[in-house]
Amino acid sequence: MVVEVKLPYVPAVRQAERRELSSFSSIELRSNWRRVVRRKSIVRLTFRILAWSLTIFVVAVLTVIGSLFIHFSNLPWGWLRTSLAIAFAGVVVGSFVFLRPRWKAIAVFAGVFVAVVLWYSLIPASNDREWQPDVARVVTAEFEGDTVTLHNVRNFQYRSADDYDINWETRTYNLSELRSLDFVFSYWGPTAIAHTMLSFGFADGRYLCVSVETRKEIGETYDPMRSFFKQFELIYIVGDERDLVALRTNLRREDTYLFPFDYEPARIRALLLDILNSANDLAREPRHYRTIRDNCTTSLIGHINRIQDQPIPFSFKLILNGYMPELAYERGRFASEAPFSVVKQEYAISAIARASGVTDDFSQRIRKALGAPLGTKRQSPP
Repeated sequence: MVVEVKLPYVPAVRQAERRELSSFSSIELRSNWRRVVRRKSIVRLTFRILAWSLTIFVVAVLTVIGSLFIHFSNLPWGWLRTSLAIAFAGVVVGSFVFLRPRWKAIAVFAGVFVAVVLWYSLIPASNDREWQPDVARVVTAEFEGDTVTLHNVRNFQYRSADDYDINWETRTYNLSELRSLDFVFSYWGPTAIAHTMLSFGFADGRYLCVSVETRKEIGETYDPMRSFFKQFELIYIVGDERDLVALRTNLRREDTYLFPFDYEPARIRALLLDILNSANDLAREPRHYRTIRDNCTTSLIGHINRIQDQPIPFSFKLILNGYMPELAYERGRFASEAPFSVVKQEYAISAIARASGVTDDFSQRIRKALGAPLGTKRQSPP
């Protein structure tokens, strides 16, 4: 027996609607896919633009640095250094203009830049040059128990900042008689920058001053830009306050401040020993003066950090060292609660030094009216 099954009748109109719907879905799907692909392409393009922009920026900065390395190198003749610096920059630019694919240009730049950096890093410092008279000798120390003998202690007698009698002395100090430590700030120009020194006081009334400076050759002048690029050697000047301090207060007429620190004698002794050992190291193996890492302030702070239980917390005011007294005030190292502008004047010594003159008791006179020693945090009011 055959059973006949009748299928429902689907009008041609409905079939056409289905085909149209299917066709529309397919078009929409393709359209959505194109939008996804387009978005991905935009993202990839944006990423490539940003990546190349960053690459070009980094290459440009490093090219300038490499050119400066060459320009301020130890090669003879200024015209040669300038020509090679320009040639280095030209090689970098030319490689990015003419080489394809781009990775070849990057490879050329990396190879040339690394070669310049390695060569520059091997430029040695020296103790054998035609030095200016005020930095012609380096201090050395000999230790025997509590006694230290210092050779080449500077104690020049000045008629003007540039006219002086040269006087290098050999002095002996008893380290067990160390009593005080002072931080000297001398503002020679902008208030953001100062020259800093340490002064060590002994029970017999003598003071030994330490100044970290650039060691300049005859005919050289200090240049902040050149000091970034191995143009000066580093020197520790150890001298009498009638030289190192009075030179700045009385002759150069700088705005100078002396801040006593509340340190126990054992810690002061450790600090002086650390400085003198570094001076001996410099006499054997010279180093370059570096504006950020090895300058008049960071070098001394490095010594202080080595003898303290806690290092001095970093602040950009340690780089702009003229603000260091204000930083100490903000951290509560001054006993006074008065405004900083008032407190700072308690430690000003320029006017007193000029009025007193460079006498045998110069060090005692400039300390007569100083404020309280720094070091102990002031107590907050209850």
